[in-house]
Formats: sequence, structure tokens, C-alpha cells
Amino acid sequence: MERKTAEKTALLLQSAVASALLMALSVALAALLFSRDGVSCFSAAFSNAGFIGIPLVQSVLGGDAAFLISAMIVMIGLLQYTVGLFMITGDRGKMKAGAVLKNPVVLSVALGVLLYAANIPKPALAASLFSTVGSINTPLAMLLLGAYLAKTDLKKVFAIASNYGVSFVRLLLIPAVSVLLLRLLPFGSEQMKLALFITCACPAGSLGAIFSLKYGGDYEKATGQVCISTVLCLASIPLMAAMCMGLL
Repeated sequence: MERKTAEKTALLLQSAVASALLMALSVALAALLFSRDGVSCFSAAFSNAGFIGIPLVQSVLGGDAAFLISAMIVMIGLLQYTVGLFMITGDRGKMKAGAVLKNPVVLSVALGVLLYAANIPKPALAASLFSTVGSINTPLAMLLLGAYLAKTDLKKVFAIASNYGVSFVRLLLIPAVSVLLLRLLPFGSEQMKLALFITCACPAGSLGAIFSLKYGGDYEKATGQVCISTVLCLASIPLMAAMCMGLL
């Protein structure tokens, strides 16, 4: 975690405000376009900012750039376990904010922010260890996707036409609208806006498939949306970055 300075603290707060606005926009668009399909609504609304977003942001902006999207990751976790569960189940009783406290991604980011706020320097050994563990993020996500696909009928998964519509919204529409919002913001550095844009352009989060399996949703559809959007993002993220870079 970064050493505490007034400038970085201001940037963290700006990132939190921008993240809240971006997530409100993403959830609103998904709910508008997929009001009758909770699984698709979840996949469109929530990006895989943890497994995919962090490695991408770090590769583009440097190892410490994860600091810029820490608020976004916490926010996505909070919304997935509340609004997201309601999308999948249609049951407001499933909206349990307390479940977020058991999410390791949210917990680790929250702990990092607390360490930053307390201005506690990170030991070199711990920094090296966490960097090594963090480098397996993307390969681990691919293994997880493979496990999901192993339980599904591949022909059926890739034959569901609506899954491609979800990918269009998740990978193209929401990032495009997010860029316009980021451009209008009167605060935040170009690096911060680029980091947040990358998280907005990431594929559907895998938690949608997990929730669908656990709560009786359409597991195969959710898995298909995660897998198809993950494959397509290999082309869509560079495309959106090239098209929108000058607007940030």
C-alpha cells in the first residue's frame, strides 16, 4: 500500500466518489436493459475488477496503481452481495451486507486502506510475498472459468443469443458511457480515470455464476456470460482503450 500523503488521500477520496457514480450508472443501465432477467442484469452490471481489473491496471499503470481502484473493488463487493443477490433471486431477504465481511477480496482491500490511513509502511518481505501471490490472479481466474465450463454443456452455453447481448452491454456500452461520465468529472487525475475506465471495461464477474448455482438461478446462462465476455474482452478492452483514450 502507498505511503500516506495529502495528495494521495485526496486522490483516494476522489476515486471513491467517482467509483460510486460509475457503479450507479452501471447498475442503472443493466437494470433498465435487463429488467426481466436477473442473471443477465448481474453480469452486465458488475465487472471482474478483482481477478481481471487489478492485473490490467497494474500492467498499464504500474504495481502501485491498484491503489487507484481500491474503492471501486470494495464498492463492487458491497453491491454484489446486496443489490446483486436481489437481481439473481428476486428476494430482498437475501440482501445481506454482513456477507461482505467474509469476502476476502473486500477484506484485503479494506485492510490495505486502513494500513494506508494509519501510515504503516509495508515490510519488504510482505510486499514481495503479496506481489508474488497477486501475480497468480489472472491464471486463477482462468482456472475458475475452466471449472465452470466443465460443468456445463458448451454447445448450449455458446448458443444462447442473449449472452452476446450481455457482452455488448458489459464490454462496449457501459465502458463507453463511463468514459463520458469520467470526462465530465471536474476532479481526479488522468491516471485515476484511466484505472477506473479499465475496471469498467472488464468482463462479467464470476460471482454471478456462483450465486446462480447457489440460489437456483440459471447457472449455465451465467457461466456462458462470464466465459463469453472474458474471451471477447481480449479484443474489446484494447479497442475501447484506443477509441476512448483521448477523451479521459
